[in-house]
Amino acid sequence: MQRKCNSPSTATSEPLFLTDASMKPIEYFLDEEAKYIESRKGEPEFYFDEKHGIQPTNVNDPLAFLERNMFHKMYSAVSNIKKKLPDNFTFSLTDSEWLMLLSFEGFLSEYFRDDYWGKQEIPQIVRDMQDCLYSAINKAPIYTGTTLYRFCVPEDKINFEEGQHYVFTHSLTTTCENWDKESDRYIITPLPNKQTRAHNLYEIHNHGDEKQVNFLPRTSFVITKIKEINCRDCKYKHIYMNEE
Repeated sequence: MQRKCNSPSTATSEPLFLTDASMKPIEYFLDEEAKYIESRKGEPEFYFDEKHGIQPTNVNDPLAFLERNMFHKMYSAVSNIKKKLPDNFTFSLTDSEWLMLLSFEGFLSEYFRDDYWGKQEIPQIVRDMQDCLYSAINKAPIYTGTTLYRFCVPEDKINFEEGQHYVFTHSLTTTCENWDKESDRYIITPLPNKQTRAHNLYEIHNHGDEKQVNFLPRTSFVITKIKEINCRDCKYKHIYMNEE
């Protein structure tokens, strides 16, 4: 399989982007989802666990997310979005890239994160999903601003130390707008234009008007300052980091 770039021997090596022709086609994802749903027909949906109560019978199946039929639902959204694209739209995304972009922005974002899978092997279909998503991000314009923000979710790492270097294996999602939310947040200074690995995903699709900017996976940062914030009954952190 022909790939475009170097081996990921170091943390900040460029991700392995497939050519458009080498990425999995849209039919692959739709067929895999349909096959999974078909394989579950006739199976009981839930069982009772004495410790955890009612549980889905496929709770430990890494492919259980396919049962939600989100690829087929998102594919309908892809078709509608493509019909409404302006005549001057210059980003040439494949249907697979569109599908994964909407899935990532929608209800499947956690599955694209390597750290979601813990120590278990990441399923091949998820790697195929990542290929399409990261290729789409790489096609977006490079960010040219000065500061980016991430308002952390519970899965995000916040136990950093000043001076620590950290590599995000997944694509770190940020915004160029300071929403001033009362939450843990990263305050990021990216590298200058043409050096940064941050891309303006919102220029391709402005999901919820969030001005979403994504770093390519395996981007490295150094933690420059950590501020503890006290707010009424809660405490949270402002974590300042510079892209390396």
